[in-house]
Amino acid sequence: IIENGIPEIEFRARDNARQALGLESGEFCVGFVGRLTAQKRPEIFCELIRLSAQNDSSIRGVLVGDGDLAGDLKCKFAGEADAGLITFLGHQRASD
Repeated sequence: IIENGIPEIEFRARDNARQALGLESGEFCVGFVGRLTAQKRPEIFCELIRLSAQNDSSIRGVLVGDGDLAGDLKCKFAGEADAGLITFLGHQRASD
């Protein structure tokens, strides 16, 4: 038997988590969780959120993680972040 490599954590209730992220009830949230590095290509995720929002204004993107590209992504997609379209949460611990 191979045990789970990540300890089990208790997740927040959906409504509480959405409220903490500043999401309205009708908004559709898409998430990226990982290192913000060239290998993971997080800029594609951000670009897809931007393009998708042109067709559906309820779409929001949330990035969880940190890495070499964090600063560049925040600069490149600053307008989207200011408009609430993309949220950069940075590194999160399981208890956050």
